Amino acid sequence: KFIAAIFVIIALSCASKKRPIPAKIEFKTNFEAAKALAIETNRPMIIDFFTDWCKWCKTLDTLTYKDSLVIGLSLDNVFVKINAEVDTALARKYAVSGYPTIVLTKSNGEEIDRIWGYMPPADFYNQIQLYMQGKETMADYQNRLQDEPENLEYLSIIAEKYAGKSQYAKAIEINNKIIQLDPDN
Repeated sequence: KFIAAIFVIIALSCASKKRPIPAKIEFKTNFEAAKALAIETNRPMIIDFFTDWCKWCKTLDTLTYKDSLVIGLSLDNVFVKINAEVDTALARKYAVSGYPTIVLTKSNGEEIDRIWGYMPPADFYNQIQLYMQGKETMADYQNRLQDEPENLEYLSIIAEKYAGKSQYAKAIEINNKIIQLDPDN
């Protein structure tokens, strides 16, 4: 009985620490207010840059952001929704050139990495989790490249990430390096 009581106490204490998942994501629409909240609560921001005419932005809203797995991310992240055609200065600051663009940042607004285009719920959740662990980010691939400077896959991913940040000259430079390393393909 004593051991059974201990298991019940442990189970109850674990259950009481689990935070309930909200019914929906409460998006902030004012970037400065969202950033202040992120800094105050020491939480990263997930900034969704969208336009009213973007079909995939609407699909993200109706499918991905309605999924309980993705909604659960709002417990540890501040979600921000920015119409890129209204807040053009912020869209320019983050070099947004396609929609949707989801930028994951530290609480101070410094970019960790981004998702360019639509992702279904499970993929979106997994990508955010990887980015939060420092995996599959630009910095991660640049670190990997130090050990394998001629890895064509890493170079290609980095070039794609530069293009997603509207840094086309850098993307072209890396693609030219890929061509030099593998001229037959």
